[in-house]
Order: sequence, then C-alpha cells, then structure tokens
Amino acid sequence: MSSYPLLPINREASGAIEPYRIVSTTANDGVLQQSSAATDVHVGVSSNVRADDGERIGVEHAGIVPVQYGADGIAPGDQLTSDADGKAIVNDGTAGNVTLGTAMEGGDTDEIGAVLISPYVV
Repeated sequence: MSSYPLLPINREASGAIEPYRIVSTTANDGVLQQSSAATDVHVGVSSNVRADDGERIGVEHAGIVPVQYGADGIAPGDQLTSDADGKAIVNDGTAGNVTLGTAMEGGDTDEIGAVLISPYVV
C-alpha cells in the first residue's frame, strides 16, 4: 500500500479512537471522534496509534492514506463512508450519507487499504 499524506494535524480525541479509523467532527473546536455512522461529518483518518478520550491523536485530512476496511469486496474506485466502528465501507448512496473519499485499493474486512480523501455529502 502506498501512502501520500498531505495534511497531518494533531487533534484531541473525544472517546477512544482506534488506528486507521475514519474520524468526524464534534461540537467542540479541535476535538474529533471516531465516526460511527455514514451520516457523520467525516474529516479524515486517524494515524497508526490509538488514543483514549482526551488524548491527542494524529489525523490525516488530505492525501492518500491508510484506512481499515469494515466490509468484504471493497474495490478500487468505490466511494467510502464509515460503519459503526469507524471502518471504511462502500457508500450505498443513501441521501445524507457522507463520503470520506475514493478507495485506491481493493480489500476485505479488517484489511488496511488506501483512501484518497475527498469528503462530500450524497
């Protein structure tokens, strides 16, 4: 897997954030949480280190970065969103879902793949 991060930023974690998980905004400036739904406002992917509530964590906000897959059969070009555990799954196109970006590699559940971060709302 090739990784080309462009915008790594250190943020405070709200709740535990596992490595390579999709993260989303909270109501507090500078505080991010592990995404838990396709409708969360996804803004990046956590680094390779776990963070507990209140700890600092590195988050990639742009580029091609590693992400943990939460479903089998992900293919290059699939548009990815978050499952309940912050893992990347294919966005089914339901109105209101937020896409984190495009899969750059295929993979299955719990594998680490790559995503080109380019968030948008369906």
